[in-house]
Amino acid sequence: MELSVLVQHTAGNGFRAWCGEPIPASAEGATREEALARLRATLEGKVQGVEVVRLTIPTLGQVAEPTGTTGDEQLDDPEVVARWVAAFDAIPPLQMTTEEETAWKIARLSQRVADRFSVDRIVAQLPGNTG
Repeated sequence: MELSVLVQHTAGNGFRAWCGEPIPASAEGATREEALARLRATLEGKVQGVEVVRLTIPTLGQVAEPTGTTGDEQLDDPEVVARWVAAFDAIPPLQMTTEEETAWKIARLSQRVADRFSVDRIVAQLPGNTG
């Protein structure tokens, strides 16, 4: 498993390594290598018995190779463009009641707040952050 890890020099003349989801963890060390080794050890303990899988969820009416997603996704000849436009035009418009639209807007706003909080939390952990 590969994870993206942030490594930063700390004010105390050491290093901090941390990573976020799907397995959040952090570790500190006197050197960059020590911080990474400690993080690796922490992560190895957390991934015992864990399996990472990718799921493909078929959509209603999905075919084995839907237009515009595999073999012809980069082609731009008129036939391919016409098929893409036809597939796009076949998507029915989303019809929502006022209550559904309100619930959707609230959920969207909640997600934005959660996303912002996640970014703010990471920024707050960065050395030298003043606020």
